[in-house]
Amino acid sequence: SIQPPEGRGAAINSAGCNETTALNWDSSSGGCEHMDDRLVALVEQILTSQSNEPIFLVFAPHTNHSPLDNPQVLADESADTSWTQRLVSSLTYLDGLVGRVSAALAVNKWDSTVLVFASDNGAPGEYLEEWVNAPLRGYKRTAWEGGIRVPAFVTGGFLPQAVRGTTQDGLMHLNDLYATFAAFAGVTDLQEA
Repeated sequence: SIQPPEGRGAAINSAGCNETTALNWDSSSGGCEHMDDRLVALVEQILTSQSNEPIFLVFAPHTNHSPLDNPQVLADESADTSWTQRLVSSLTYLDGLVGRVSAALAVNKWDSTVLVFASDNGAPGEYLEEWVNAPLRGYKRTAWEGGIRVPAFVTGGFLPQAVRGTTQDGLMHLNDLYATFAAFAGVTDLQEA
């Protein structure tokens, strides 16, 4: 189990019911629970609290990564289990998770929120020829555009009105967000951050 610093966060049991899945043993129900469901429940609890303390939250779900074992795929043994169909099911499940987090933010934190949604890399084309990033060259683990150019969006009530609904075509990397978030927090010297 992953233990947080004293008085902060919550422990997450990372030992799965099965080493090939993202399922965790849920001692309260005596069964398995998907890791992302547990994490979103914790996020919902934190976000719907009445605390007005600023928070920085990174939620990096496992759902859209191999072995694509989201609850819908696991529950329906008769479903089409091709890799593409499992990915579609996982993305649908991920959409529901993001919806839950957004709804929790809407309770009392949306006006002070900047929500960034982004992928970490392109599709793993080296494994499956059907997962091409066309017209981009390359795939996950390559420096070609197909491996590093991914969709992303930023939203939230704290986002300045002037940039809402606009498209930015310039280059950026998720690491570039560090300076942006530091500025939001009032940090002016990144060497000290």
